[in-house]
Amino acid sequence: MLVAQYFNAFILFSFAGWICECVFCRIRYKHWVNRGFLFGPVCPIYGFAVVIAMIRFNRYSSPVWLVFIICALISAFLEAITSLVLERLFHAFWWDYSGLPLNFQGRVCLPVTLGYGVAGVVIVRLILPFLASLPLEAHPNLNEFPALFFMLLFGIDVTLTVSSLTDMLERIEKIQVLFDKRMQAGYEFAVSGPVAMVNTAKNSAIVAKRELSVNAVEFMRSVSSKDRHHLMNIRAFKGASNRTAAEKILELFRRIYMTDTIGKNASVTNASVTNTSGGNISGTNASGEKTSGTNASGTNTSVANASVTNTSGENISGTNASGINATGSKTSGINASGTDKQEP
Repeated sequence: MLVAQYFNAFILFSFAGWICECVFCRIRYKHWVNRGFLFGPVCPIYGFAVVIAMIRFNRYSSPVWLVFIICALISAFLEAITSLVLERLFHAFWWDYSGLPLNFQGRVCLPVTLGYGVAGVVIVRLILPFLASLPLEAHPNLNEFPALFFMLLFGIDVTLTVSSLTDMLERIEKIQVLFDKRMQAGYEFAVSGPVAMVNTAKNSAIVAKRELSVNAVEFMRSVSSKDRHHLMNIRAFKGASNRTAAEKILELFRRIYMTDTIGKNASVTNASVTNTSGGNISGTNASGEKTSGTNASGTNTSVANASVTNTSGENISGTNASGINATGSKTSGINASGTDKQEP
């Protein structure tokens, strides 16, 4: 009975915390954000805080100043521990207070902690006494059945969230592996001898960065609603082996989806499609038109309002290729000597 009461309170205040987070983000970012680590409409850190307060202030008669201090400390402790655990498990931050005064590693900050202290006073002195006055103890089923139901849903939510997040991070890791291999090859050239090899290493690094951009665009074209939820809520990556690729994808995601273009047909805004391997790549420009590019031969290539850079051609190293079609008409570029090259 008591466990069921605590769990129901946990779910209730986790839901209330999720509502507060979503409303705050709606006001701040001007669009809806499903806040929280989990897919479901709950932010567990709020529920844990209230349950701890229920256990500590079981009679709800403590002085206001004591309630304020203890609730502030509880919130700071939970934020710091939760942030640390999520960082260790997924190498990411779901909130970052680095821009606020008196913060500690971006995990907690004094203004937010004081706000949670005030919220704790309201909950402990007003809301919890009201809930305690309800005649739930006379009807055990009103506590136990909802608790079992919510426990099932919560378990499913945690499982699906962790599975989806792990899968997304593994896909990002594959992009990072390709980038690291290219950079390692350039490094080995650089340390192996003459200046010519150093220049080759520099070119290899440039190509690696361009390939990373291409792979990030391709990742965004296949992003799912679950991936969008994770990327929408992650504030930064830190200390991960895939950090370079992850931050590139997060940057591109914010350029696309943080401007009210969330949806199945959201276009890749201002994305430059770069061809570094001679293969077939494609993207979507800001107007929603599809763009595609192939290798340096110019075969079967169509471009609409997109910047396509080809690094695999023998004589073309320039940028801003425009309108290369199957018949080879209207092609312009810059050859390796820096002079204009016109092709019929």
